[in-house]
Amino acid sequence: MSLDSSKFSDPRGLNSSEDETRTQRFLTTISRDLGISSEIAANVRISDTGNLPSVFAVSDFATAAVAAAAAAIAEFVAARFGSTPQVVVSRRLSSLWFGWSVRPDG
Repeated sequence: MSLDSSKFSDPRGLNSSEDETRTQRFLTTISRDLGISSEIAANVRISDTGNLPSVFAVSDFATAAVAAAAAAIAEFVAARFGSTPQVVVSRRLSSLWFGWSVRPDG
């Protein structure tokens, strides 16, 4: 099994501010609902560019979901060891993971 990066495209060459805004909104909602500190969630940095071809905001949601998981781990590390690690999430890898792991059944 390999990641099919040919499914990953970004004709603009970069993320639009609309993509970034949607990703932040998803991250804020997920973090709030999971009880993750808003300060930690606000310091998550998103790297890389691109979008999976979809009429839905799959890449935005995938990036936010991975970012929320990473923020939860960062919150645990901060509570356990006293310092908060920097969280950087790759939009490209998050999107590819969702494109690779989620398939229709039937």
